[in-house]
Amino acid sequence: MRTPFLTVVMLTIAAAFAAAPIVNACEGNQTLLEDNFRTPRPMWGAPDEFHGIRDGKMLIMPNLNRDFMASVFVRGHSLIDMDACVDVALAQGGPQLVHTYGGMAFWVGGVSEYYELMIGPSGTFGVDRQLPNRRLMIVPFNTSTAVRSGLRQVNRLRVKTRGNTATLYINGIQVAYITGQPPPRGGFVGLTAQSGPNTRDVYEFTNFKITN
Repeated sequence: MRTPFLTVVMLTIAAAFAAAPIVNACEGNQTLLEDNFRTPRPMWGAPDEFHGIRDGKMLIMPNLNRDFMASVFVRGHSLIDMDACVDVALAQGGPQLVHTYGGMAFWVGGVSEYYELMIGPSGTFGVDRQLPNRRLMIVPFNTSTAVRSGLRQVNRLRVKTRGNTATLYINGIQVAYITGQPPPRGGFVGLTAQSGPNTRDVYEFTNFKITN
């Protein structure tokens, strides 16, 4: 369904992924925020049964058929123009990998208002917009050669925003370009995950960084 406030350009052809150049993540000349997850930091909120820090990783463990987001705001900086990246892997889950995903949220205006780049361990990716009462799929889940599939396979997600546009990368390969409606000052950035219907999946996030 086409919406009046979104213009989407999707790069979904496998040949295009294979031919696209590898792009380094977080290329800005100023680091706005960086976390190696060695120790808990208050900006992510108090650890609970759904997320926490362990062994240099952020762990997110949603309930069955539920999602969870840990978000952070960069104080003193606008995130209208930013370059954010994180590595994500499914550490525990299955066997139906098609029903689970890990991702990075951007243009976060609240717990139920954000955009999201998602990857599935079955080798898929998608982009959505979460609203208080509905979810809009901007890029429906597609199989992509840009995604490393399977348990414990690390994928690097990168979101580069400029004004009301966002360029999205997986493992250095551009997979989508969207025009959307960011909150004032660019909003927040978050780490997200969703469990499938049969297991409470555990996602690990490392190497989180935001530059200008």
